[in-house]
Amino acid sequence: MIVVDVNVIVYLLTETPQRESARRLRERDSDWLVPPLWRHEMLNVLVTLTRKDVLDVPSALTVWRNALDLLVKREQQPDMENVMVLAVDHGISAYDAQYVALAKSLGALLVSEDRKLQRSFPKTVFSLAMMGGAGDLTR
Repeated sequence: MIVVDVNVIVYLLTETPQRESARRLRERDSDWLVPPLWRHEMLNVLVTLTRKDVLDVPSALTVWRNALDLLVKREQQPDMENVMVLAVDHGISAYDAQYVALAKSLGALLVSEDRKLQRSFPKTVFSLAMMGGAGDLTR
């Protein structure tokens, strides 16, 4: 079981250089969890990619539907008081803190490309590249 942020989901579902790494991660551990916030972030990323002409609207809608199919039943609400404490104590956004709080509460890893999160939570947050060399996704 791992918590993934929206970037990892986008990498898996779109033609990106990181797609193969995200696909390998999914093959090794398909038990991906996300906080409900992921939907809002995913929509925002897809709108941004559409505005930058990386995706057209029909493609973005397909990615959106595929993401929902993949994760809608994998949502778990983190403890929002823990979210607030993590955000304040570590100087991160409440949005990012939701992913960290969820991972910590489950004793799971968080896969994120956010370097600040990786530095702030080195035992919890790992990049796709860091996960690529690990044979075991447990701590």
